[in-house]
Formats: sequence, C-alpha cells, structure tokens
Amino acid sequence: MSALLAPDFLGVQSLILYYARKQLFHHVSVSATQALQKRANDPALLFWRAYATLKEGHVADALRELDGLRTRNGVQLPTLICLKQAHKAAKFPDREAIDQIEKVRACGVQAGALCALTASERYGDSDAGSALTCVGAHSHRTSKRKRVARQRAPSL
Repeated sequence: MSALLAPDFLGVQSLILYYARKQLFHHVSVSATQALQKRANDPALLFWRAYATLKEGHVADALRELDGLRTRNGVQLPTLICLKQAHKAAKFPDREAIDQIEKVRACGVQAGALCALTASERYGDSDAGSALTCVGAHSHRTSKRKRVARQRAPSL
C-alpha cells in the first residue's frame, strides 16, 4: 500500500509504524518520502525517513539527516537516541559526540517521548526505554495520588 493512498496524515503515520514494526525499512523510507511530497519539512516524517535510512545501513546519510533534526520540535529526543546509535554504528565511532548526546539526554529533553520509546525499543536501548517508562509511570502515580487525595478530602 502506498502512503499516497492513505486518506490522512494519521493513516500515513499508522502505515509507517506498521512497516517499522515489521522491520520493512525500505517501505518506511518510501512512505515517508511520498508523504513528504504533501507535507514538506514535517519533522516526524523526516525523522522516520532518517530512521529507515539508518536501519538500512546507510549510516553517513542517516547521520546527516538526523543532525538536521536535532533542534526540531517534537522529535528532539528520538533524534538524539538515533544519533547515538548511528555514531555507535559508524565505522569510526565519534566518542565525543556520543558523550555530548548522553549529557543532553541526561538533562531531561522530553519532547517526542512516544516516538523515542518506539525508537529505543527498536534498537534495544533499554536505558532510554526504561527512563521513558519511568517518566510515564511517575506522571501516572502523581495523577493517581491527586485523585485519591481529592476523594479523601472532606467536601464542604
């Protein structure tokens, strides 16, 4: 199925996620490229194209694309995770760049957490996955505590 046949952007995203789960990375790249013809410079689509490029083994091209996405809103965290993996997969890993990415991740960049969790699961980066799971669990516990406190509070 072509990304152009998907009726809306949600359909395109679903199609891309399906291809990524099935590890059909060439299809991810083609679908993202076709969707970019309609939605030029969409950061999520650019990320998925770069991700597929990396998974297909074109590390230099992926590094170039991912480096351009570093500051784009909504895809900062997944981009950093993929940049780290791309630097590790390079013929000559750039340790300085990997250390810099770790420092930025440690500071708590939280944009694009769902996309980052998907990417970290694909790469088996348990540190990122567990960190994101902890962030989600903490926010869930906080909201649950507030609900319990409201229920226990006497009404006036």
